[in-house]
Amino acid sequence: MEYYYKQPKYYSSFHCIGGECPVSCCDGWNVDWYDAEVEKLKKANMSDELRNKVEKSFVFMEERKSWLVKMSRDNRCPFHNRETGLCLIQKELGAEYLGDICTNYPRIFYLIDNYIFRSISSSCPAVFDLIVNNKNAVTLENIPVRNAKQILKKTRVRIDTKEHRECVPYLRFRLMITEFILEILHGNRSLDISIILAAMAAKKISDVAESNANEIPKIINTYRTQLTQASTSRAVDSIEPNLRLKFIIVNNLMVKYLEDLEADVNISVLHDGENVILANYERGKEEFDKVFAGREWAMRNIAENMFLDVFYHLNLTKGTFFEMFAYFTACVAAVQVFARAIGFVSKNIESDFIMAISHLNRKMSHSKETADKLVLELKDLGLTTPAHLALIIK
Repeated sequence: MEYYYKQPKYYSSFHCIGGECPVSCCDGWNVDWYDAEVEKLKKANMSDELRNKVEKSFVFMEERKSWLVKMSRDNRCPFHNRETGLCLIQKELGAEYLGDICTNYPRIFYLIDNYIFRSISSSCPAVFDLIVNNKNAVTLENIPVRNAKQILKKTRVRIDTKEHRECVPYLRFRLMITEFILEILHGNRSLDISIILAAMAAKKISDVAESNANEIPKIINTYRTQLTQASTSRAVDSIEPNLRLKFIIVNNLMVKYLEDLEADVNISVLHDGENVILANYERGKEEFDKVFAGREWAMRNIAENMFLDVFYHLNLTKGTFFEMFAYFTACVAAVQVFARAIGFVSKNIESDFIMAISHLNRKMSHSKETADKLVLELKDLGLTTPAHLALIIK
């Protein structure tokens, strides 16, 4: 069987910026190592100082069947040198002695039939430099894979098991759905209209998946035809935005679940209680848009990459596809609000925005607990249809 990488175009250009990273992945993460990885590390010839740290820093977690790196008092990996920003293990022994997660993060690997899907999490700030400076950065491409068996043997890839697909039928068409949603998001419409149109398709895919998942390809082809009709976009564009309601919902979601203060950006500059300070909101948008003038597609690329994060990295597969898409929509709406707040208060809008969204994405695409709570909150608020999602994205 011939294998292919399916990946965004920016993937091959990515490289870790190491000690120069302003949002280090060695800061604040709980990282798993597996038995073979820890055993290999402990057998290595190393300095007494490093060995002492190795012996003290791994704790076996029975419920996870893996070793957890015990964080230091300042919530950092004990092997992370604060002054240089580099890893002590890699510096002394080489990258081959790192655990799989340390080696591959923020890359995502997923095996689907004869495709190895690869993308990079938006929680890494180095990703943003690629996707906000190249209009087609998130366009998917297929690249033949040489020595696929060897690569699959060495690399830990996620996979939708047969049992998993039986429980969540739409996963049988994961790649087809991915390409279709990105096709909608990457269209020549505004981002909010694109997301609402994609939400309509997501709802139909979910409804069909519950009764007969084999109809999903047919539904996608039907919607692809409908979405090319100008009347469809005009109908969605006619929806009147309710900025106050949007802000109340997004603000509450961020404060309760996404922790906006974690990124040193307080969105209270945009509101007074439940009321939007419209002048600040519009000023923030104006200043933000100035910085990204000529790159209006940058936010679209960010949204597309966030969709890949949620659909592959976070993998909200216990609910319906529409619930997953509703979560994604709420996350994009949160990013939009952040952009306004940063545009209003910042003197270095682009760099501060990248920093803030990288932090925010740690909650969005890595915390299953946060995602589950947010999905329940969306249900409690009655945001259960594409029309409802229009209220938080438009």
